[in-house]
Amino acid sequence: MGTDVLAALSRGRSNREIACALSLGEQTVKSNVSSILTELGLQDRISVFDCPTAVPAPAPA
Repeated sequence: MGTDVLAALSRGRSNREIACALSLGEQTVKSNVSSILTELGLQDRISVFDCPTAVPAPAPA
């Protein structure tokens, strides 16, 4: 679930959009985003775009 949330986050999706796409509660997504940012040592979700290790590799076609 964490990698799916991170992938959506790196595409600029809101917590609500991520929750709908992954069939999760918005609070669950918010908690996951918080955990991801802490794990990566980032201050906010905008920082994900500047962190090369935060952006997951594209899925194979």
